[in-house]
Amino acid sequence: MKYVYPAIFRKEEDDTFFISFPDIGYGGTCGNDMADAIAMAEDFLGNAMVKIEDEKLEIPNVSTQQELLNSTEYEKGDIITFIQTDTVLHRKLMSTTLIKKTLVIPSNLNEKAVKLGINFSQLMQKALKEELQMID
Repeated sequence: MKYVYPAIFRKEEDDTFFISFPDIGYGGTCGNDMADAIAMAEDFLGNAMVKIEDEKLEIPNVSTQQELLNSTEYEKGDIITFIQTDTVLHRKLMSTTLIKKTLVIPSNLNEKAVKLGINFSQLMQKALKEELQMID
């Protein structure tokens, strides 16, 4: 299911951002800069909406920007923007379902790795996360 909710971005003294979703609750998240803050907000909203769906809670109403501007949540200098999430896609991205893959490597690498007790699965996951620039 797709959802769009307003988020309030508040710049902190150290130039990081605190992001809250007044309609959702559950606290908030933060980011080192605006790009990071948006990514964190998308992830936060996805996690929150998955939790709401899974617990069969009532889907919160969406406030308008004007309603937030007039609320106690908003402070002068805050940035209000709308963040979108798709819980179907979010569930797929966050899935930890294991998938078996076949790997072919030279025998000398295999022998050395086995002698050192290297876990091939963990090493492959770590390498893929680094290559895909995924935060662990």
